[in-house]
Amino acid sequence: EIDYYGVLGINKGCDPDDIRNAYRRLSRQYNLRSLSDREIHKLFSLISEAYEVLSAPLLRAIYDQYGEEGLKQGICYNCWYNYHIKQINCCRVFYGSDNPYADLLDVLRNPPRLFDFPEGKGDKKKEPSITKPLSLTLEELYHGCHKVAKIQRRVFVDEECVNTELKEQVLTILVKAGTPAGTQITFTEAGDMGHAIVPGDVIFVVEEKPHPVYKRVGNDLHMTCHLNLIKALTGTIITINTLDGRTLRTAITEIVTPQYKKFVLKEGMPMVQNPDMKGDLIISFDIEFPSYLPLASKKLISKALTEVISGTPESPDLINELVTKDKEAREEEAAKVEA
Repeated sequence: EIDYYGVLGINKGCDPDDIRNAYRRLSRQYNLRSLSDREIHKLFSLISEAYEVLSAPLLRAIYDQYGEEGLKQGICYNCWYNYHIKQINCCRVFYGSDNPYADLLDVLRNPPRLFDFPEGKGDKKKEPSITKPLSLTLEELYHGCHKVAKIQRRVFVDEECVNTELKEQVLTILVKAGTPAGTQITFTEAGDMGHAIVPGDVIFVVEEKPHPVYKRVGNDLHMTCHLNLIKALTGTIITINTLDGRTLRTAITEIVTPQYKKFVLKEGMPMVQNPDMKGDLIISFDIEFPSYLPLASKKLISKALTEVISGTPESPDLINELVTKDKEAREEEAAKVEA
């Protein structure tokens, strides 16, 4: 059974343009005037038959479903197919001439005017943009920075703007303070030069590298502080190293619950439109609980918390003692901050 798709060198899912292009290629490859009569009959008959079947939607549909036998035996639609067009006639129908090179010869004999081409009219097509990642640390995004990137591009090497060479070019990238991830920094027409084209743009897309302490959300900075249960209940002072090298000592005076967040105003990222304005620093807490408590400690904690929660202290002396110790601890911590 003849494989018409195989004859034309195309797959079964091809479209009509693929079929026409395949026939055009093969008819020129096996030019009628360059082969013997026997070769013409063997090759061109098969090529022309395959093209005739596959270029006709109904014949192609029958062939795809029932094969060559179904096509030629009239299994479907009572339609019997017999190849009857001479290969030279198929060529004439396709090209409008017996010569498969007729269209090419016509162009050579009657070339179009220069101004019929887009480049002759002065129309130039812009090349696609080239996109590159620009990975930056959170510190670089906080302060702003200059980065240097080396690219390879084709440039003209003569005054006539005809010949090009591949050369290295250095681009200096200005990153403003507070620039967010996803920002595109564009170098207009920094792509390859070429005849009758406009160089494409080179675009750097800002990517933020992970930071060991901070996570950026908009203009705010988020971090997590680890506290043991004692500090979570009694208060503490936490030390924070900022992105600009300062040290913040922040007092935690409230009872820290798993949902509690501490806001430190204007200690976030600079706003790119106005670097003098900043977002906030938002601190979440991870509370560490002891894995074991002796019985005596459990009783003491239970008694103290029961009296505080119920509001009916059984031992005023114990409560006063706890309050005094808490006050002394806070004053001691405050003195350290002032020092």
